[in-house]
Amino acid sequence: MLFLILSFLILFAGFSFLRSFAVTDSVPAADGSEKTVIADAGDTLWSIAAEVKRDGMDTRQAVHRIMKRNGLASASIGSGQRLVIPADVFSG
Repeated sequence: MLFLILSFLILFAGFSFLRSFAVTDSVPAADGSEKTVIADAGDTLWSIAAEVKRDGMDTRQAVHRIMKRNGLASASIGSGQRLVIPADVFSG
């Protein structure tokens, strides 16, 4: 019984320790010149970039800038995910 209690305490302490050093993946809020978009079900980063980009801008370039601004390692996004669109990407 003592072994079980000690094991639980060590496990609990370990999880508490790990949580205290967890990194938050929050993206800085949009400033006045940027735009915020919330992804709907079925949206892709490519479809959002194609919709919000300014005329004449390559969609690949828009996707890359959106990924960089939001700290994304891949173009995968989820429904309800908030994306900040940089000012140099969107059209007015």
